[in-house]
Amino acid sequence: MKINRRVGIFNFHGNDFQEKCLPYPTSIISAIDNFLPQTAIKRNEKLQETMRDALKMLDKDPGSVEDFVEHLAVLTKINNELFSLEKEFITVTRLFAIAYDYNLKIDPEQYAFFKSLATTFNHLKVN
Repeated sequence: MKINRRVGIFNFHGNDFQEKCLPYPTSIISAIDNFLPQTAIKRNEKLQETMRDALKMLDKDPGSVEDFVEHLAVLTKINNELFSLEKEFITVTRLFAIAYDYNLKIDPEQYAFFKSLATTFNHLKVN
């Protein structure tokens, strides 16, 4: 940004304007640095938990007719929720991509946990 500019006979100085405007974008960037990684981690953990619970229910072999009917109900429920799970998967992936691209602070353990999300999601889609 140009600080000084001459227009005709007037000489404009933008130092005060720059000093007054600069704290706002700085505070927004700071808030994003704090908020986005936490949001990505929380959403990742919630999605991982949801998918693990669904996979546990699907991995049980039905031993009786009642178990088989319950297994079919779980399959129907997961099939109905698959679109919303896929949207959440895409959202979490984008949040982590933004955090990675802009070097936001995410623990390596949390990033590794996120990397396992794709495997879990693909396993759920196949089942």
